[in-house]
This record gives sequence, structure tokens and C-alpha cells, in this order.
Amino acid sequence: MLVKICGITRVEDGICALENGADFIGMIFYPKSPRYAPPDRAIQILDAIREKGHPDLKAIGVFVDEDLKTVREYAEKMNLFAVQLHGDETPEYCDNINRPIIKAIRVKSPESLDIIGRYEAWAYLCDAFQPGIPGGTGKSIDASLLTPYIQSHRIFLAGGLSPENISGMLKIVKPYAVDVSTGVEISPGIKDPEKIKAFIRTVKTFDQ
Repeated sequence: MLVKICGITRVEDGICALENGADFIGMIFYPKSPRYAPPDRAIQILDAIREKGHPDLKAIGVFVDEDLKTVREYAEKMNLFAVQLHGDETPEYCDNINRPIIKAIRVKSPESLDIIGRYEAWAYLCDAFQPGIPGGTGKSIDASLLTPYIQSHRIFLAGGLSPENISGMLKIVKPYAVDVSTGVEISPGIKDPEKIKAFIRTVKTFDQ
């Protein structure tokens, strides 16, 4: 099972995640987010992480209803592995991005998942619904709702995950990957290295 540590705003947090087994790190390019990474700073962070022993870093950029040209430029300049979309982007919009797409779904009810398969997405990320907040709510979803989709699609489980609750969630559903941000933080955008280690260790040893 793969692990994504999202909301990275510091070099040391990205390195900590990768050195402890994270498969992806996420950087947020939504200015209203408390974990927003300005593009110039994001480039510095990613370059530094690659130079410090992680040249094959798989970075994922998180966007919300951003201008298509901007998304494409960021993806190219930062050598992003994938683009994660948390807004009302259409399938046609996604078709014009030359990177793997992770389409986020704010899960409010079983019907929220009906869009799975409507996009040419590399994966779907399922997060908790909260009015006016496109993601990073720190709220959990009903993981059992994802069960019908696990075998046919790459599903990222997100929403309120932490070192304390991840085992319980994985007993309900075994997704392609898990995504955590708030649950491994000291404050928004500032990660706790011990929580990162504990979270990744729990996920990676779950089936062993």
C-alpha cells in the first residue's frame, strides 16, 4: 500500500517523509489553504529534496479550479509526477493536462462516488465533504463506501487519517494508497517527524 504525505511546506518534512518510506509528497497550490506553497518556494523545496538524495521524487501538485495554463506550467517547471484536482474541473479540462490526474472527490454520500470512471484519471482521491472547504478538512469519511471501487480503480483514501486511526480504517478497506496531512502535523504545514514515522510504519506493516 502506498503512502502520500501532503501539505509539504518545508524541505526537512519532505525528506523525513521519503526517508521513512513515503511514496509521494504533495504540495498545495491553492492560495486559500494554510498549507499553500508559493510556486517559487515550491521549486526551491523540490530542488533541495532531489539534491539531498531523492532524484526520483514523485511530487504531486494539488490545485483547485486553477487556470489550465498555470497547472501545465507548474507541472512542467516542478517536474510533478501527477496533478491532483480538488475543484469542479471537467473531464475535458483533465484531458488537457499532460500528467497523470488524481481527481479528488468530496464524499458526502454514496452518490458522491458516481463520478468514478467518468474521468480519464490515473487515480481518485476520496476526502471528506465540508461546505466551502475543497480538502484538508481533517474529517474522516465512511471508508466502507469505497469497497465497490477498490478492485477496479486506484483509490487514495484521505480525510482525517492519523497514526492513531489508520489501522482501524485499513481493517475496513484496503485502498491503493493513503493520503495524510493534518494527522501528522504540529500546526498547518509543519509536520511532526515522529507522527510521520508512526503513520508510515503502521501502513507499511499492516499486512505483514
